[in-house]
Amino acid sequence: MACKVRGDMGKLIPVISFFLGAALTAAFVIATMDINWRLSALASWNNNDSPPAVTDEMKALSELTEVLRNASMDDRTVIMTSINRAYAAPGSLLDLFLESFRLGEGTEPLLKHVLIVAMDPAALARCRQVHPHCYLLRRPEGAVDYSDEKRFMSKDYLDMMWGRNLFQQTILQLGFNFLFTDIDIMWFRNPLRHIAITSDIAVANDYYNGDPESLRNRPNGGFLYVRAARRTVDFYRRWRDARRRFPPGTNEQHVLERAQAEPQPPRRRPDAVPRHGALGRASASSAATWQGLNVQRQMLHRPRQQGARLGRRPPRLEELHGGTAGGEAPGRLRMDHAGQVHPLTPPAAACY
Repeated sequence: MACKVRGDMGKLIPVISFFLGAALTAAFVIATMDINWRLSALASWNNNDSPPAVTDEMKALSELTEVLRNASMDDRTVIMTSINRAYAAPGSLLDLFLESFRLGEGTEPLLKHVLIVAMDPAALARCRQVHPHCYLLRRPEGAVDYSDEKRFMSKDYLDMMWGRNLFQQTILQLGFNFLFTDIDIMWFRNPLRHIAITSDIAVANDYYNGDPESLRNRPNGGFLYVRAARRTVDFYRRWRDARRRFPPGTNEQHVLERAQAEPQPPRRRPDAVPRHGALGRASASSAATWQGLNVQRQMLHRPRQQGARLGRRPPRLEELHGGTAGGEAPGRLRMDHAGQVHPLTPPAAACY
């Protein structure tokens, strides 16, 4: 009998190993998800050990994961932007944004990796007419309506920016790297070639002091690359937590700028701080490592007047890149000293 038991155990060892490996894998996946989401999911299990009900949140995460898989590169990187109804109309910024990829130098292949996040159903419908990878950001009951224009630094604008920040954190928690770009940035060249492969975070700067590792640069969240890792997810959590230390009306960009300039708390580990740098590490002799035209700011805040300003048609990108738009100079800039930007004309536009 003892010999028979030992023989049976020998047959069971592969089965036990399989289930042990599956359990460890599941534990690792669960550990990487946000603790609040895990607790809400676990709370739905009842005493009969039946599976939890499929919630709207779980459906949204499943849909988002599928869209990310379809749009991502081999290394799970996705280029991401967001639009609302005001910027998705025919002849508006969405059309210019997509056209820039087609006309840029080596940028057209990147289009298949662009995910457009629609803030409202009308923007989603328009996105699906012109692009294969679209996702509707669902709003909680009673949340701000993002479909219309939001004035810069208004309460609704700030809510929208912090909502974007939380969505970016979700992308990281799902295991995808992202390069977020504002819809008003035109892609004439490929910036991914200029992001150091060792960087956890690379961000454009409104002010750059020449040191890519300095925490006193002035970040601009309108062009942001982040690698998915536990430390970058923790970085986003601390970023959001820091909001409470600043007056209401402070946007996420200013919170990051001020928080990173504060003295580090004694218990903060240096290895918990992600590596970061300025986009476009160029030598002093390099002019315009890449260029992307940022459409006139006054147009961004008056979407209803875009048709009149553009002659009721979008300007050809050749006009924006080498000529004028609406009778105004495009404002060419050059970049050197590892990303420091020097305006050569009045700041009507910006290049990254």
